[in-house]
Amino acid sequence: MGTNLMLVFSNPAEGKEDAFNAWYEGTHIPEMLGTPGVVAARRYEVAQPEGMPVPPQKYLAVYELDGDLSTVFAAIGERGKSGAISPGVNTDRESVAMWVYSPRTDRITE
Repeated sequence: MGTNLMLVFSNPAEGKEDAFNAWYEGTHIPEMLGTPGVVAARRYEVAQPEGMPVPPQKYLAVYELDGDLSTVFAAIGERGKSGAISPGVNTDRESVAMWVYSPRTDRITE
């Protein structure tokens, strides 16, 4: 039916926003894309309309995962242990939330 989505919500460490974004886009996403089963990635910045509640995290990374989730997450874990995926030293670790969703329907365009 389609790829699974891994949603990672996060904030930069205080005063480290430029370094956080440079690492995320220039290092972390390419490292993640080197993992078997991680087929695409895209980052977002909150754009909440005025008057709506603002979420606690400013940034969202959406990864498309293809294949068995256990296998993909085992590969992510191995690459993290080996240093092939670097830790986010400029990330506010307390803000990070990660969720994985599988499609319930085919993609609907109309």
